[in-house]
Amino acid sequence: MRRLNRLSIFRKNGGRRSLQFHLFTIMLFAVVPVVAATALAVWQAGEAFHTSSESRLRDTSQTLANAVEADLAGTFTSLSTLANLYASGRNTARSFEPWLDEAGTHLGGTLHVVARGLTDIGANNAAFATGLRAIEHRSRAISNLIDPASGKDARIALAVPFETAGGQLQALVFVAKPDRLVHLLQGNELEGSEFLVAVTDGTGHLVGRSRDADRFIGKPVPDWGKLQSMGSPSGLFEAVSKEGSEIMLSFRKLAGTPGWVVVVGENLDAFNARWQGPLATLALSALIAFSIALLGALWMAQRILAPVKALAAYGRGIAEGGQLSDGAHLQRSSIAEFESLRESFIAAQTELRERAEREKEIADTLTLSERRYRAVAEAGALVFWQRDRTGPVTQVTGWRELTGRSDTDAIGLGWMASVHAEDLPVVESAWAECVAKGSDVDVEARVLTPAGWKWVRARGAPIRDAAGEIVEWVGSLEDIDARRSAQARIAHMAHHDTLTGLGNRALMAKRMAEAIEAAHDGQCAALLCIDLDRFKLVNDTMGHPVGDALLCAVAARLKQCVAETDVVIRTGGDEFAVIQSASSWATASLLAAKIVKSLSDPFTLRRQSVSIGASIGVTFIDDPGIGDSELMRRADIALYAAKAEGRGQFHLFDPRMDLQRRRAPARSKPAVREKARSR
Repeated sequence: MRRLNRLSIFRKNGGRRSLQFHLFTIMLFAVVPVVAATALAVWQAGEAFHTSSESRLRDTSQTLANAVEADLAGTFTSLSTLANLYASGRNTARSFEPWLDEAGTHLGGTLHVVARGLTDIGANNAAFATGLRAIEHRSRAISNLIDPASGKDARIALAVPFETAGGQLQALVFVAKPDRLVHLLQGNELEGSEFLVAVTDGTGHLVGRSRDADRFIGKPVPDWGKLQSMGSPSGLFEAVSKEGSEIMLSFRKLAGTPGWVVVVGENLDAFNARWQGPLATLALSALIAFSIALLGALWMAQRILAPVKALAAYGRGIAEGGQLSDGAHLQRSSIAEFESLRESFIAAQTELRERAEREKEIADTLTLSERRYRAVAEAGALVFWQRDRTGPVTQVTGWRELTGRSDTDAIGLGWMASVHAEDLPVVESAWAECVAKGSDVDVEARVLTPAGWKWVRARGAPIRDAAGEIVEWVGSLEDIDARRSAQARIAHMAHHDTLTGLGNRALMAKRMAEAIEAAHDGQCAALLCIDLDRFKLVNDTMGHPVGDALLCAVAARLKQCVAETDVVIRTGGDEFAVIQSASSWATASLLAAKIVKSLSDPFTLRRQSVSIGASIGVTFIDDPGIGDSELMRRADIALYAAKAEGRGQFHLFDPRMDLQRRRAPARSKPAVREKARSR
């Protein structure tokens, strides 16, 4: 019993716990965080494995949805080609009906022509309704499953509109079985796959299926209501297959269809096994590793006790003023720290003397640092900073006054949280270069303050020791916000019209050069030259103040017409220009028509209604070999053509216009423009 009492970890000695007790306590402190961290890591790993399984299922549904959409798009493309051929044949009075029958048979279905009040498939047929929908919306149309109760004999109708020579809108309707339209599920690619893949129409009936397609086509799918209630184009949920097995189902709705859906399902047990298996292995590995670590800690604790007791006795002898020995009688320890402790006791007096000398050096360093900060303060800086030779901030003063955050928040790399994201790479690059070269740092950046972003200038220099080695960096932040704001205003004024706030000719030249350079990559932009109709009359009769107000109102309407990527320019007087990016014949025509319509609406200026108009000339920036002067000339030619046709017109440049203009009798530009303005 006495022996057990001596070994008890709860034994006290003079009111103090034994060494065993403290070792046991240390082990508890070490083990509890490890256990908690291990549990958290296992839980997070489980979440990651589960998320990975879900992502795999979502990616599969996305890939198959893209494939089905491409499949349907190919069929629509074929129908559009046949519709154009049919329309051409009708215009030349050739009979294409037998040819349509042959083409429909080749595609695996039947082809029909539908017009309002005219069809060969029955006025109440769903395929006829699909054709009418295509005509009404002037776009492609696809039906849901027709007569789903007939199973694999159900049909689907696809329709594309076309215009006859007489201007009548008709539709070419292709009626076929689902397996002729959804080819993806009919091949061998999905045979033996772990996934169940299906396509449903907008009413929840099966259009195609990778397993037992003939058996289930036309049947309603289980859990269709659950899918619809999610109200999103894609999602993931547990469902039941037609065979009655539980599956994890990922779905994605198909674009351009009346609610068709591609679904990909995986057996729920297989889905869970994919993430639960690795999780169980990880948990078991963590448990084994923890057990080994705990046993090792207990073994090491026993090895610690013997040399520590000897060191404690030796320490008591030093504290009681006994004669210091070389410690040779002490039991040596294989633990480096305890051996170092034994040697440290012997060198205690020397260490105390050296520590006093170091404290004196620190005091001298602090005095020098105080002088530095006083010198910087007299220069009127906002923030004083000090960094070690590798970069992290070690001391800062004034950070709270500048940013509203405490000075300690800037220590280390904490200051980076207050630097603007666009300026942070510049600051880091400048600092890295200065550290590498050992040179002064001078960089400007925006810092977040309670009043918003403020421009500051960071300047600093390295501090070197007697050997010339850098020991630290010191510097300050200065307020340069007023100077940067003035520079920004000057830059804006250099590229913008003072009256309307639109870009001026300098900005136009810059954007034209960018558009011409982009033409090297195959990009196309459009240049629209706009000339106001009847502006001179308004300006002369109502006065220049009204004329100026009218120009500002025109500028406002132009900015409302264009996209964010387009730029509006006032080239002078009542002349404007627009550079439209990512342009085409259709988009440029739509924009020109939109501008003509917008500027033709009356303006209300000083309680008076003023009506003007606009004429527009358009040319395209798609050839990098054509310069800005030639592009302006072409747009001007197109503008003259629009003026010649009357007010409120736009015209796209055609090389033949240039040829006709050269052959026409010589006429000065002012005369042509004045004649056009008078219209």
